[in-house]
Amino acid sequence: SEFITLVSSVFVLLVLLEFSLRIFLPNSESRGHTKEAPPIYYRLKPNYSCKSYYKTNSHQFRGEWYAERKPTGLKRILLYGDSVTFGWALKDDQIFSYLAEQKLNAQNKRYEILNFGVPGYNLSQEIALMEKTVKQFEGDIVCLSLTADDLQESFHFVSSSGALMSENALSDKGLKIPFKNFFNCILTCRVT
Repeated sequence: SEFITLVSSVFVLLVLLEFSLRIFLPNSESRGHTKEAPPIYYRLKPNYSCKSYYKTNSHQFRGEWYAERKPTGLKRILLYGDSVTFGWALKDDQIFSYLAEQKLNAQNKRYEILNFGVPGYNLSQEIALMEKTVKQFEGDIVCLSLTADDLQESFHFVSSSGALMSENALSDKGLKIPFKNFFNCILTCRVT
C-alpha cells in the first residue's frame, strides 16, 4: 500500500514537472526547423519566433532581415557555425553577431553581421550552408566558428514527424569530413 502510494506520488510529480516545463521553457527546437536535402538535412524555419527567445527571418537565419544584395559602401560579415554561433539560450539582443554589429556601427562604420549559425550543425553541414549562401549574401568577411563536436562524423535531420533527430551516419555511408570542399568554397567565392 505504501509502495503504491509512493509510485503514484512520483508519477504525479513527474507529470506536473513535464507540464510545468512545457509551459515555462521555450518551444522545442525541433519545431523551429525545416527539412533540407543532404548534406544540410535541416535549416532554421523561416519567420519563426520562439516566444521572446529568438526570431528567424525569411532567409532562414537568426536576426534581422537583410537584403541579399549588399548596399554600396557597406561591409558584410557572415558567421557560420553551430549553437555557439547561433547564440543558444540567449535572446536576440545578447548574441555576439548583434552586439558586434552594434559596436562597429557605433564607431561610424557601416557593417552588417549575418548569423548563419544553426544548433546541431557539424562541419559538413556548416560548409554546405556556406557554399549555398556566401555568394548569395555577398560576404566581405566569412567567419567559421568551430567547436570540438563540429568535427564528429554525425549529423542531425528533421524526421517525418518534425522532430530534430541525431544519427551517426556519415561514417556508415563512407563519407569523410570535406575539408577540401571548405577551401574550394573559400577560393571560389573570392572572399576578401
